[in-house]
Amino acid sequence: MSSRPSRTLQSEPELFDTRPKSREDAARCALDSLAGHTLTGAEWVVARSKLPEFVTILRGWVQKSKNGELGFGNVEVPCLREL
Repeated sequence: MSSRPSRTLQSEPELFDTRPKSREDAARCALDSLAGHTLTGAEWVVARSKLPEFVTILRGWVQKSKNGELGFGNVEVPCLREL
């Protein structure tokens, strides 16, 4: 068991602190949750080293979606007819 205090990820924008340390804590908390356990120091070092690339990929997708470059613009979405 870890002696590190548990952290709660807050999703409300007005409560989310955007300072770098707070963002790191939020990322670690989310990864702890996904892993199902508190990451060890070594696991966190590996995950933390991969986060900048992951964020770059996500930002690219957001930008492409805003520009309509993802190729989903011409997809027909089937729907049920109203009776």
